[in-house]
Amino acid sequence: MYLAQANFAIWKEDVSAESVKTFLDFANQIMSSSMANSAWVWSRPGSFFNDISVVEVFANSKIILNVSVWKDFLSLKQFVYNDVHLKAMKNRHLWFDIVPDQASVLWWVAPQHQPTLEEAQEKFQLLNHIGPSIEAFTFSNFYES
Repeated sequence: MYLAQANFAIWKEDVSAESVKTFLDFANQIMSSSMANSAWVWSRPGSFFNDISVVEVFANSKIILNVSVWKDFLSLKQFVYNDVHLKAMKNRHLWFDIVPDQASVLWWVAPQHQPTLEEAQEKFQLLNHIGPSIEAFTFSNFYES
């Protein structure tokens, strides 16, 4: 089994063009770094700015979403807490509103499976309504496959 992850954020109403550019620079570095990681399997293209399919599924024009698949939990966790990604996470308040629900979810998928937006949305709903379970969990409430 491989590990799928999805995370989202909601752009601030008053985010400036310069701060969007700064975030997108971080996002490009993060995506390049993830694809160079031997544990990375797949990422959904797009999703960082005005992705109409994300807007339609999540009914929010300010949402950005990342969905990816990794070979294992430890590799994903090490990637998430690496220098570039961690710096972006620490600065997220510059670009994004505080999200009241869990904004990151993990779940197990079969090799070759590419999660859909609807699947990611379902996992967020599951996590936010019943809490962590084998079907949808977090880094701090991890479930083995």
